[in-house]
Amino acid sequence: MNWQKKKGFIFLVLFAVMLPLNIRAVMNEALEKGIQLFEAGEFPEAKEFFESFAEKSPENPTASVYLGRIFLIEGDYNTSIDWFKKAVELDENNSEYHLWLGRAYGQKAQRSSVFKKPSLAKKVKKEFEKAVELDPDNIDARFALMKYYLRAPGFMGGSKEKAREQAKEIEKRDPQQGRRAFELIYEF
Repeated sequence: MNWQKKKGFIFLVLFAVMLPLNIRAVMNEALEKGIQLFEAGEFPEAKEFFESFAEKSPENPTASVYLGRIFLIEGDYNTSIDWFKKAVELDENNSEYHLWLGRAYGQKAQRSSVFKKPSLAKKVKKEFEKAVELDPDNIDARFALMKYYLRAPGFMGGSKEKAREQAKEIEKRDPQQGRRAFELIYEF
């Protein structure tokens, strides 16, 4: 291979490697605008931004998570759940996505009839447990699971002992949060 062909080949390889990195950087930069709108509490504008972004980049779970959070804030639990499910489908190994899906199921369960509560509660528990399994250091997920164990009746997996186990795990990772967890258990 002569030098010109080698240079051309090297350029193509570098281009192929760098192009996805550049596209990701541009997408992350674009997402920052929507995230800033969300964090500023400008939910209608953030919703419009993320809906447009999700339409253009349906494989990006970030837009799905923020849309789920916006619909959760608005009290539209079914739509919120749909968006969180999509995020989980796009990245099933993301602890935060499972945590948010569990929270959305929990909010829906609190406002559902006694007949629907048990099936929703199972989903809440499953998502919180998955969040903890995926990231044992996710203290928010451990707190959510601990609260589930405290509130749920025994036949739905609730248990003060299981709640204490989560509090111990929280304490290992963050002593201050662990104290807070144990206080919550003793108040219950």
